[in-house]
Amino acid sequence: VQGYENSFAGKFKRTLNSIVRQNYQNYKIVYIDNGSSDDSYSKVRAYRDKLTEGMKSKFRLIQNEKKNSKIMNIREALFYCDETDIMVLMDGNG
Repeated sequence: VQGYENSFAGKFKRTLNSIVRQNYQNYKIVYIDNGSSDDSYSKVRAYRDKLTEGMKSKFRLIQNEKKNSKIMNIREALFYCDETDIMVLMDGNG
């Protein structure tokens, strides 16, 4: 999930909720804050910290100091994937 200055309300929170509340549980979430100047990263971290320990272990947080291209963010997220993982890209705006 890529985010850039998303207020945590609305679509972005629904995006994360739709992932963690699904029945299929064999997944990882890699959240990349793409150089936001607002408090998006801290809100996502607080969201993650409220999850159960099992759910927290599926959630990786990355904070870029500057805005990167989508391709660079995909490459960064791939470091957290195994060779058999399937990657689904989601933007923070749903």
